[in-house]
Order: sequence, then C-alpha cells, then structure tokens
Amino acid sequence: GGLFVAVVAPLIFKNYSELHAGLFALAALVAAVLFVDERSPLRRGRPAWAWGLIAAALIGAGAGLYHDARYGVRNALEVTRNFYGVLRVNEYYASDPEAHKLMLQHGGTTHGLQFVEPHKRRLPTSYYTSTSGIGRTMKNLRPETPRRVGVVGLGTGSMAVWGKPGDTFRFYEINEEVLRLARGRFWYVPDSQANIEVILGDARLSLEREPPQNFDVLVLDAFSSDAIPIHLLTREALEIYLRHMKPDGVIAVHISNRYLDLQPIVLRLAQHFHLATGIIDDADVDERQDDEETGGAYASDWVLLSKNKEFLNSKPILDASSEPEAFSEKIKMWTDEESNLWRIVMW
Repeated sequence: GGLFVAVVAPLIFKNYSELHAGLFALAALVAAVLFVDERSPLRRGRPAWAWGLIAAALIGAGAGLYHDARYGVRNALEVTRNFYGVLRVNEYYASDPEAHKLMLQHGGTTHGLQFVEPHKRRLPTSYYTSTSGIGRTMKNLRPETPRRVGVVGLGTGSMAVWGKPGDTFRFYEINEEVLRLARGRFWYVPDSQANIEVILGDARLSLEREPPQNFDVLVLDAFSSDAIPIHLLTREALEIYLRHMKPDGVIAVHISNRYLDLQPIVLRLAQHFHLATGIIDDADVDERQDDEETGGAYASDWVLLSKNKEFLNSKPILDASSEPEAFSEKIKMWTDEESNLWRIVMW
C-alpha cells in the first residue's frame, strides 16, 4: 500500500484519487468477504434482497466517490502532481473579461492569482497588493534605485509585478512544476521589467551555498499552507538570511495561515538578533474589492524585520503597523534542534 501511494499513484493519478479508489476497494472487499465466508449470514449471495441493497450501496458509493474526485478539479485548466503534491490552475469568470482570472492552488492553499485581461495583468493581487506589508515595502524602500530582491517561494511569480528596470529578482523554488506553471500559465514572470533569476532546490540549502547576495529585500513566502517548512524559520536559518542582506535591508515574512500563529516565532527571532519589527495586518480587503489597483486582494499578515529603524518608522509603514499580540513565555524561538508547533496552533 505504501509503495502504491508513494510511487504508483503519482504516476497514474493527477489528483489524490487513490483515496477514493481505496475507499471503494475497501467496500468491495468487505462485500466479497461477506459473500465467501462460511460464517457470514450473507454468504453465497443469499438472501437476494440483501445483496440487492449491497449492490445498490456499492454503485452509489462508487458514483459519489467518483463525483467527489472530479469535483476537486472541475474548474482546472491544468492539474499536475509530483512528490510535492497536486497543483491546480483554476479558471474563474471566463465570461466576464474584467473579472476573468487564473489561480494557482496547492491543495486548499492559494499560491497567487492573476487577471487574464492584458490591461489588468500587471496589477498586484492576492497577498502582494500595494497595501500589504510587502507592497508597502516595495513602494517605499529606495524605489528610485535598482534593487536586489530575494524571494523564497515562487508561486505564480506575483512578486515579479513589483520589478522595475534595473531590479534583480532572485526566486528560490523547490518544486519545478511550480516554475513551469509560473512561466507557462501566468504572465508575472515573463512580463516583469526586472531581471528574473530562478534557483531550483531547497531555499535554505541554496542560500547556504551561495556567496552573499546583498539583498535589499528578502521575502519569505513559504508559510501559508498547513504543512510549513519549519527549517526556514529557525535561528540557524535567519543567520543565513542575514548574511545575504544589506545592512539596511528588510526581511519580509508572510505569516498568513489558517491554522498556525507564526507571529510569536518571528518576534522571538527578531528579539534574538536585535532586529526592529513592523507588523502589518492588511485585513480590510472587502472595502477595496472594487479598487482597480487592489482588485483580487486577499487579507494578509506580514512581519518586517530590519536594522533599518528609519524605514520601519516611516509614515507609510508606521501608519499600517499594529502592536504585536501578547503571547506566552512558553513559546520559544525555533532552532534546528527544537521546535513546537503545538503551542502556536490556532484553536
């Protein structure tokens, strides 16, 4: 069973259809045992009325499981699966040019969206709008000079919309299928005015091997799903990031998550490394859904880390910043040897 799920299923299924197939096979196996077991009151197909009900139940269960498997990909333009899971490119509002958009989803997590109409393709959307933490950073941190930006997590390439001529955006992405979709199904990366570099592989290992990159901004955007890469948010990981930063650079951590409260972990790291922080909760998106610049906005939570207190105290950042939430002293800084997800679960 383990061999089938780990090796065979990704080769023959685009979705997690082995779950549905396994449930149906289990029901069919129970029926088969009831038929042949001499101790069964339903052996040898008797009584006929009971087996009629069992057959109807099997057919109904099979139809329901098939419908559920198909339901998960009903709007998908493309579904692809590999070791890292199932990716879907979903299309919405195809009949309405102004609302027509594509969305990249990994399980139940959205990894970016883009409008299809050419005049709306370069709008910052989802978690990267101009009022988000990263949007405010990109608009106000030396916008007139060429900048070097590192991004952990490619998604649709949404961050590339903030690139200007002379900028360099260096993306770190572990899943090669994400890169293929970002270049083939979305336009953020191909249309960006910045020089785009993509490094395939684990971001931390890649950064550990590289010489200092002198980033003006480093975006950590790998924590929005329900299975977060803990090794990217430890003391040892932040030591690596800081080696790649300019002295007045900004590390922007995207902590939006439905299940885990990551703010205390980031604040513990900031305390340890004596970094100033800016917490930007961009929650009032409903009031801006009709605003062309921020159409397609998602609520987002960002924590900005920097030694550049002047930037964090500037009006565009300070006006949107909120006070850190109180948290238990039992929540400790994560290290490579010790991390505790239990204490940050949002019940």
